[in-house]
Amino acid sequence: MWQKARPDDSTMIDVAAMMKAHSCGEHRYSNNLPFSVDNKWRLLGMMVVFFGSGFAFPFIVVRHQILKKFQPEDIPPPEFCPR
Repeated sequence: MWQKARPDDSTMIDVAAMMKAHSCGEHRYSNNLPFSVDNKWRLLGMMVVFFGSGFAFPFIVVRHQILKKFQPEDIPPPEFCPR
């Protein structure tokens, strides 16, 4: 009733091509990353800059908008009351 599935020739060629393509070079977990993970302190610095800049961006934008709205000439100087 059920026959054993047998791969056709094209599947066998594709598998052989994939195995051949992946068989050269040194296999490491970091080969496909656009940065080096060998130096952990440099990696830490890069991650702090990457995530820190993304976290700080909304605060910088809000500060810029507040400073743009309230220019120094719009704020009256403080009144000094003699005692």
